[in-house]
Amino acid sequence: MAPLKDHYLELGGQAQRIGDIVGAISAYRQAADVAPGDPQAMGLLASALLQTGDAQQALAVSQQLLAKNARARRNAGLVATQAQALFQLGQFGEAEAAFRQAQR
Repeated sequence: MAPLKDHYLELGGQAQRIGDIVGAISAYRQAADVAPGDPQAMGLLASALLQTGDAQQALAVSQQLLAKNARARRNAGLVATQAQALFQLGQFGEAEAAFRQAQR
């Protein structure tokens, strides 16, 4: 499954580079579908969702990954994405705690 996941991640990256965030989200979702729970695919998906302003969905994806993957909880970028989503949703106390965790 890794070659297929990598293919979708590459497509997502290409889409993102040209400003096609919707295309990037689609590709990252496909990567996450073929490699469920993959931190890279889910992290990129959460980040792209946040770029579209879909903080609720970005938060759901990041929380799903952080709840299941101890290694992901040490990924500052993913924790920062979660913090940004929380902030956009007006959950300021939780956002502050997540930002502090991302800085460690």
